[in-house]
Amino acid sequence: MVTPVVSISELSYGYGNSLPILNGLTLSFDPKEIIIITGPSGSGKTTLLTLMGALRSATVGQITVMGHDLMAANGQKKSLFKSFAPLKTALNLRKNIGFIFQNHNLIKSLTAQSNVEMALELDNVPPKDREKRAKTMLKRLGLGHHFLSYPAQLSGGQRQRVAIARALVRQPALILADEPTASLDFASATEVMACFKEAASLWGTTTIMVTHDQRLMPLVNRVIVLEDGIVVKDYRNDGALGR
Repeated sequence: MVTPVVSISELSYGYGNSLPILNGLTLSFDPKEIIIITGPSGSGKTTLLTLMGALRSATVGQITVMGHDLMAANGQKKSLFKSFAPLKTALNLRKNIGFIFQNHNLIKSLTAQSNVEMALELDNVPPKDREKRAKTMLKRLGLGHHFLSYPAQLSGGQRQRVAIARALVRQPALILADEPTASLDFASATEVMACFKEAASLWGTTTIMVTHDQRLMPLVNRVIVLEDGIVVKDYRNDGALGR
């Protein structure tokens, strides 16, 4: 039996006294799946993504990511760990997650190559290996001529591809992406999807994307539609991405 990368049960989340953003969600995501979460603005898509990435603390329900019980980590359950346990759990978890944000969040003073290498520095990868892996990933995303380009010298689509390279270069178990192809033409978006497929094949990476990009729907294994914080559709694409 396959152990889910992410397991969510009866998860609810809200802000203050407002209506819940998420309302009793139950979902699970398996290794190697490439998933789109879509739905109207305000339906809870990005909130769910940040909860899975331990960027925000859940308060009601159950959420386990790569074996980490996030409800215990954030103090909602009794735990043997004290004081620094929530921070330690979040940091350990994030080492195995590649984040891709709609705003690419590149460091302006670093070249494309250095922005990608920076992710590997956090893992203490030797300099020569960092350089090789960064260049290989940038080439894979069509940026072989832009190793030494700074973000200001790149188009919006190119900057986003650098951000995607930075997320993938660490070979993470989980990719969490918020509108990763919004600034890309279809050819570039298809190239990115091929990279996600390659990551699934090589490293068993699960990719979960929040997007409104209808072009991508036939290219993924599974599509989940949220409305008002609940799942209204959850369907699979047989044969998507050749799988």
